Amino acid sequence: MIAWDTVKCCFCRSRGGSKTHDFTNWLIFRVLRTGEQWAWLAGKGGQLSQALLYVQKNPFVRSVKCITNNTKYDVTLYSGDVIRFGIVSTSNLGMRYDGIIFDEFQDIEKSSKMEEAYWQMEDMTSHSVVHKIIYTGTLWINRLFNDYTHVYPTSIRAWDTIPWLVKAGKIQKDIDDGIVPVWKIDLQNRCIESAPGGLVFPKVEYVQNITQLAECYHNLSSSKFGTDFGGIDRTVGIAIVDETCFVLDEREVQLDVAPTALDFLRGYDAEVEDGFYNNEKAKFMVTRVGCSKVEVSKMWISQRLSMGRGFKKIVCVGCKQVYEDVKGATYDPIDDRYLKDTKHPCHWLDAFLHAIGAQSKRFIAPPTDRRLEIMKAEKGRR
Repeated sequence: MIAWDTVKCCFCRSRGGSKTHDFTNWLIFRVLRTGEQWAWLAGKGGQLSQALLYVQKNPFVRSVKCITNNTKYDVTLYSGDVIRFGIVSTSNLGMRYDGIIFDEFQDIEKSSKMEEAYWQMEDMTSHSVVHKIIYTGTLWINRLFNDYTHVYPTSIRAWDTIPWLVKAGKIQKDIDDGIVPVWKIDLQNRCIESAPGGLVFPKVEYVQNITQLAECYHNLSSSKFGTDFGGIDRTVGIAIVDETCFVLDEREVQLDVAPTALDFLRGYDAEVEDGFYNNEKAKFMVTRVGCSKVEVSKMWISQRLSMGRGFKKIVCVGCKQVYEDVKGATYDPIDDRYLKDTKHPCHWLDAFLHAIGAQSKRFIAPPTDRRLEIMKAEKGRR
C-alpha cells in the first residue's frame, strides 16, 4: 500500500528480508494492473542476476531478453507489457518511464560516478503524471539511502520482525556469539544507523524548510556562527532552543577575494579557526567583525564533541551540506576524535563545532610576574 499510494518512498529491511523477491513480484502485479511503463534498476550486477531468477519463476512472464552485455534486459509479460531490468548506469539513460524501482539503493555511494548516473536516471519519469520512485535497501555506512529514509515515507523491518529470519536462527546466533561487530548487526539486521567507530552525533535530522517545524520555531534565526578557513571559507549559523540545536545557515565565501563577505557577523557571537596558515585570516576577522578566534587542539575537539552530543537533537533546516557532514561523522578508530582525512575533510563539521561554542570576543590579560605578585598579596590579605 505504501509503494502503491506514495510518489516516493523507501523500504528498509534487514539482510535476507526478501526485498528483491517481493518487489519484482509487486512490479509485475503493478504493470499488469495499470499498463504503465516501469524500470527496475540495481546498484550492481549481482543483484540484477538475483532479480532475474525471481522474474523467470513468475507465471505471468512470457520472456526475458538480454539487450546489452548483461546490463539491460526486457521482461515481457503475457499481457504484452515490457519492463526494463538493468543496473544504474548511463547506458540506461534516454528511456521514459512511469516509475522506477531502485533495488539495494545503499550500493549508490555518495560522490561517486554511480550517484552522478542516478541523478540523471530519476529524470526519466519527469514526463509522467505517475512519476513514482521506490527505493529498497539495507542500511550501510554513510549512504544516500540512509538519508532518504529520513526524507521520504519509509517502511522499516528489522530482522526480528521477519519470521523466516527468526526461524533460521543465524542472526540470533551471530548476536549471541559476539563475533560479528555490533555496528554491523545494527546496520544490516536491526535497521539502526551506526558505523565501525560509532556515529559521533546519532540524533541528527534534516528538514527542507523551517515551516516543516512546529509553529513556535518559524521565526528562528541564527545567533551563533562558526567559520572554518580553507581555499573556500565555510560559515555555519545556529540557534539553540530547549537543548535542541537548529542549523539555519551555511555559506561558502572566499575572504581572499571578497574581504567583506562575512561582515554580517558583526554583532553576533562568532568564532573562527586560528593557527598555522589560518592565523592571518583569523586576525583579520577579529579586527573586522569582532569575533573570537581559537586554535583547534585535541582538547578543543573533545570539548566540542561533548557539547554537540549533549543536544537532545540537531536539526538542519535546509542546510544539506552541514547535515551530510554532521550526520556522517564517525569516530576515528585510533583515538577519540572524529575521522578526518582526504576522503572525509569535514569542513562543514568543523564550522559547526566552532558555531556551537561561539562567544563574544574576550580579551584575557597574560599572567605577568607583576600581576602574580599582586594576586598573591591580595590572597595574603584575606
